[in-house]
Amino acid sequence: MQAKVKPLGKGSKPSTGNISDAELSRVTTIPKPTLITWSKKDSSDWRYNHYWFLKAHTKEELELMIEKSKEFSNL
Repeated sequence: MQAKVKPLGKGSKPSTGNISDAELSRVTTIPKPTLITWSKKDSSDWRYNHYWFLKAHTKEELELMIEKSKEFSNL
């Protein structure tokens, strides 16, 4: 089942990221309770925005971003 993710700004398109909080936690190594706390923050808080940024992506997209980030940090 694919969940719609809240768009984060005027003119933003709804994303079709379908990753659960549990899967997001496994992929990013961010503890699930932390993700849940971030999702409940005020919409002006960076944690809330970061949570919805991550949720807007699929598992494959997140894994690719993490892989590229690791490559970049090893330069």
